[in-house]
Amino acid sequence: YLAPRKVTALISQPKSGKTTLASHLLARTYEGGSLAGLPVGRGRAFIVTEESPLDWDDRCRRLGIGPNVQFLCRPFQGARPTESRC
Repeated sequence: YLAPRKVTALISQPKSGKTTLASHLLARTYEGGSLAGLPVGRGRAFIVTEESPLDWDDRCRRLGIGPNVQFLCRPFQGARPTESRC
């Protein structure tokens, strides 16, 4: 469950499906619908991602992710946080 007006982080090993899950969920938030048999309400989202804007543009077109979702892509510009910097 994702709570309204709360921050949610999807954290897992690379290539485990985080972006796929998020993409399909975001596509349903424009008009509402269902995902995996559960209801998805209409809503807005702000995504902070290390993936490129071109990758997200392609996903938005293919899956119908609407203007209710905004993106901040690659905010660390090569200076990603590491365990030693935390």
